[in-house]
Amino acid sequence: MPNFIQDIKNATLKLPGQIVGGPADLANMVLGGYSNLLNLAQGKQITREVGEGLVKEPIGGAVQINKQFGLKDTETATEGLMSAVLGFANPASAVKGAIFLPAILSKPFSAIRQTRNVEPGSEAAAQVFKDYGVYKTPTDDIVRQVIDDSPAKLKQDVIERELGYQSVTQPKVDQRLNVEYRNSRSPRLTLSEVLDHPELFKVAPDLANVKVERLGGLNFNTSGAYDPASDTIYMASKGSEEDFISTLLHETQHAVQSRYDMARGGNPDMFLRDKETVSLATKKMGEIKDEATKRYKEFKEGRGDKSANGTDVTKASPEYKAMLDATAHYNTLLGIEKKSFSNYKAIAGEAEARAVQKMRSDRSPASTYPLSVYDTPISELIQDPSKVRKVDDDELIRSIIDTLISPEIQAASKK
Repeated sequence: MPNFIQDIKNATLKLPGQIVGGPADLANMVLGGYSNLLNLAQGKQITREVGEGLVKEPIGGAVQINKQFGLKDTETATEGLMSAVLGFANPASAVKGAIFLPAILSKPFSAIRQTRNVEPGSEAAAQVFKDYGVYKTPTDDIVRQVIDDSPAKLKQDVIERELGYQSVTQPKVDQRLNVEYRNSRSPRLTLSEVLDHPELFKVAPDLANVKVERLGGLNFNTSGAYDPASDTIYMASKGSEEDFISTLLHETQHAVQSRYDMARGGNPDMFLRDKETVSLATKKMGEIKDEATKRYKEFKEGRGDKSANGTDVTKASPEYKAMLDATAHYNTLLGIEKKSFSNYKAIAGEAEARAVQKMRSDRSPASTYPLSVYDTPISELIQDPSKVRKVDDDELIRSIIDTLISPEIQAASKK
């Protein structure tokens, strides 16, 4: 296996179904030329191809996620997914924000019990938070408190030296050497060695031991990821300082969720039964659509006088119907990706981690009621993705896929 592929594999994804804040699918990152089947399984029909074996918009990469969530092309995706980008000078001097920890770590029980019989998101819940500094979400039973993130700073010398970090505004490392360094073996640091955040580590000392590694190899604009299996945050060695710390705090929130049995994050692939087969079917349906469109155009052009009483009679032809049916089926398969991203965005742990970033990007004080900054309605939050029906289990979708792809090919795509 080529070194750069091994680097990506080692540095990003050990348990594909469990990594959070990371690339949605390594098959869209590890791009090779092994076979046409593998290329199709890499999701290249859903993305735009660029050269041999490369994709411009890998699923989980910044370009595609920015489009899904309406961000600007210049914005960077966090964890394979979104990163808050601030538009003011010297953001570290003005930024505020928060990270969310279990209240039991430092709050008295007299404060914690105030959340009893109070509906999360209600005015009463907001008042309890204002008075006692505690709150609950609707997706788990963990009473939370807010830790002020405004004093948090990066240990700049450490991330430059050990993680190969290079600011986009103030490059300090020769680009050629930096590329070679990023592709070399990543050192393993701890969160406290990277992040200067005394209040956070005072309340939750164990967070200081979360491992931090460089996101190795070709990371395709992925800013960061957290792997609960190894308790490791992976960070890309690029971007502005504020992008870096915003992503780091997002991934730190995922580490908090993992440690304290809070609602966790996830990735879009959690909502798919068989991503590879979906990619194969979408590829094939696209080819059928293109062929049907071509045949209809040839049929229409070959008729000469196409109209009767001002009506295009070719629209009553089998060729036209075949084109419409193929297009509809193709769009149905493309909709699988959109729906899986929509579900991903609603995962409770992801919404919470994005709230960490939003409070920071909005410069919200730690006294802001956390649920008020969620970008997903709390009534739509998903606590357990495994209990949500897989998008590709839909009866119509399955019938299209089974018509296009034989059981033998479907089985081979899973290997």
